[in-house]
Amino acid sequence: MADFEDSDYQKNLRAWLIEQKNQSLSVAVATRAAWRLQPSFWFIHPPVGKVTPDDLTLSLVSIKTLLLGTLYTVLPNQNVIQLADENALSAVQFTKGWINNAISPVALPAVMSLRAAARSVIQEVRRDGTFDADGTLKYGDGPIEAAAAVAAQAVFVFDYSANGLSAQMECEHWSNGLDVWDLPLWTKLPDDIAKAWSETRDGWENAGAPWDYFAEVYDALLKGTQPDWTILRQVALISPSDWDAGPDQVAACIAAILAKSPKPAQPKKPAPEVIRQFADTNAETLPAQLAALI
Repeated sequence: MADFEDSDYQKNLRAWLIEQKNQSLSVAVATRAAWRLQPSFWFIHPPVGKVTPDDLTLSLVSIKTLLLGTLYTVLPNQNVIQLADENALSAVQFTKGWINNAISPVALPAVMSLRAAARSVIQEVRRDGTFDADGTLKYGDGPIEAAAAVAAQAVFVFDYSANGLSAQMECEHWSNGLDVWDLPLWTKLPDDIAKAWSETRDGWENAGAPWDYFAEVYDALLKGTQPDWTILRQVALISPSDWDAGPDQVAACIAAILAKSPKPAQPKKPAPEVIRQFADTNAETLPAQLAALI
């Protein structure tokens, strides 16, 4: 297993991913790296307060891109693959514009990791080793090498040692035949990311749908608690025209999906609670019932 903590950690991660000959793993590593850094981007584009249409669009593009990248590695089907590819091409163009427009330095690592995650999807779907979305980055080594390079770039786009350690944990987990989505996003959540997410989550929950739903999803990923992938795939597959219509339309689509989905089974109540409820319900007749048993 490569040591990602030394001065060559990006090169080591790339080399290790190439050895695995599994592009979907590279997509997962790149996508999880982008998820980790997004709170610093969402924090400066909140859905509440002095909101501009751009704030809403930028956050939705980020969420949609990472949902599709995630579902590509978890529950891929023809629709997911097609939409993930189409969206990744758009996301590469979007993020190029954000970088060129001198987005806040605080959010720059998140944007660059998001762009790298989108590129990893393109590499996996196209399998041609090129980026035809913007033409500024091209690897000639073939798709396996290209996908690994992009994943390593997503992880080490910014000097978060914790990001590298998280990627190392993912690789070790995968080497043991386990699902990387069972892991928390961070081995140790950096204070600045924790603060950005705390404030972002408060804003999303106060804003209501669809942001409160996305807050639940991100909290689950952050903790390593897998969300309901079947429902999440339906959300990711909301039509591009509905995503483009804005958060209100996305909220309506999510509400329709949740309304049609089976309600999760209620967990069994512990025995003491069941007994207490029985006693409360039968308080008046219980003495007589007990007497009859004696």
